[in-house]
Amino acid sequence: MMLRILLLALLSVPPCALWAHHSFPAVYDAARRTTIEGVVTEVWYQNPHARLYVQVSGQQGDQIWEVETQSPNMLRRGGWRFDSVKVGDRVEIEGNLAHTIEHRLYLQTLTFEDGNVLWVQDPAPLREN
Repeated sequence: MMLRILLLALLSVPPCALWAHHSFPAVYDAARRTTIEGVVTEVWYQNPHARLYVQVSGQQGDQIWEVETQSPNMLRRGGWRFDSVKVGDRVEIEGNLAHTIEHRLYLQTLTFEDGNVLWVQDPAPLREN
């Protein structure tokens, strides 16, 4: 009986992992960048990718943008802390737009009101674009 339970558990993990992860070009357009400004409403430091939710006010009213970034582990290696971005922070985010999903982007830079910047990757390639 225990062997059956273990086998069922092992067989259920790969489909979940495959469903949860994707490649950058499958979802985001490297050639389409935008900048949004707003207030952070949620912060998720969960695998496979950390996410921020930002309320952006515009001509069509308030919209919630989903901002995806690297895994929490990669962010920590890059100098981020779990309290680097907090609910209520006013931020400007530059990132790559999703191909088909509105109000979603992949974060490249996050700038706080005081001018401090968090990078997702080495900033040198970003300045060349």
